[in-house]
Amino acid sequence: MPRTGTGCRAGSASIPPPRPSGELLAALRRAVDTELTPRQRQAFVAIVQNDVPLDALVIELSSSRNAIYKMLFDARRKLRAALTAAGHLGHDLPRRA
Repeated sequence: MPRTGTGCRAGSASIPPPRPSGELLAALRRAVDTELTPRQRQAFVAIVQNDVPLDALVIELSSSRNAIYKMLFDARRKLRAALTAAGHLGHDLPRRA
């Protein structure tokens, strides 16, 4: 079947991803503020919330792409652990590859 520009197959129903609850968003904000180092927080907020291009962040932080990728990997791991410990994510949820 041909693909559409949205990544869905033509003719298939598009199911939007579930929206996070207000409670989950509040827990995520708390975790960003309390669990991440200042540099992890700066990079995470810039990339995830403010859509700053990676290359712009590399220049802003005087860092390398690999260092930023590692920083974001570590930040996401900390956030996942905090949200799991708070009961917002299950231990058995599959991770994306």
